[in-house]
Amino acid sequence: MTKTEVLALMALLEAAYPNYRLHTTSVEIYAQYLQDLDFKLAEKAIHYLIRNEDWFPTIAQIRQAVAEMVHDVPSTEQAMATLREAVRTGNYTMVKKNPLLEQAVDTVGWPRLKFSENPEPLNRDVRNAYERLRAREMQRLIDLPRVGQAALTHTEEKEA
Repeated sequence: MTKTEVLALMALLEAAYPNYRLHTTSVEIYAQYLQDLDFKLAEKAIHYLIRNEDWFPTIAQIRQAVAEMVHDVPSTEQAMATLREAVRTGNYTMVKKNPLLEQAVDTVGWPRLKFSENPEPLNRDVRNAYERLRAREMQRLIDLPRVGQAALTHTEEKEA
């Protein structure tokens, strides 16, 4: 994204959050850390953040919103719903479709989950493990150089 495009997005954010005024130095920092994002994806992420956040978004929040839009990393709620269905049906293949969920399940063991008479403590352990693994994976995706370009390629492949 060009600096002009970053400035346009900053103007949009300032209009949406009238109590927040960006200093010139802050705009430069935003430009530096957002320039690798695709403009259309960043714009879409900013519109999402405007609708859902009370406060002016940080660089990290914008980058995370772009990463969330592009990369298919199921939320904790989605992963736990998959786990409940997998345990109910005895279908471990459902768990294996999500590598992070598979790692989280491995922390307690599939047989223990499948045959437990009191699965709640085990489910809580899996949930906590999944949240940590997902946070680490999202951070890795956010930190990738040119995450926006990778995102654009990913989006174009989905549309084709």
